[in-house]
Amino acid sequence: MSSRGHYLVWGYLEPWARQELEKGGIVGLLDAYQFHFDTMIPFNADYVSEWDAINHPVPFVEADALYRVISPSIYADFYRKLRTLTDKTLFINEDTFNPDRAVAFEKHIQQMIQQGARRMAAVSKVILATISFHPSTMSGKRGISSPKR
Repeated sequence: MSSRGHYLVWGYLEPWARQELEKGGIVGLLDAYQFHFDTMIPFNADYVSEWDAINHPVPFVEADALYRVISPSIYADFYRKLRTLTDKTLFINEDTFNPDRAVAFEKHIQQMIQQGARRMAAVSKVILATISFHPSTMSGKRGISSPKR
């Protein structure tokens, strides 16, 4: 039985990420993410058929958003990186429990496409143009998926 792995990147600083940032700056934080990817993806390869690649790109606390702390293109950068590390389906996952979050989520997806998340772009442009978001299999959540390699 396989399942969706939740999650490879959180869209804003978690406590461990804040500690890594304080210890080693942005380079230290990016190294910690790389270690996480290199550990979690192969370890779970036999159990996970798809991943929430980026969870909550719309931050609850704007100052903690990774696109403010690291780089405006960090979501697209991470997505492209993850696309090279796994052939599993990747989702960008967000709770869109209010219209403002849904609008902000769409904005982030469009920015990721513009910033070069190309493998996602082919699917996302169609989805954004037709139904706005592709419902994921998670109850109450919506996501954009990438084509498998």
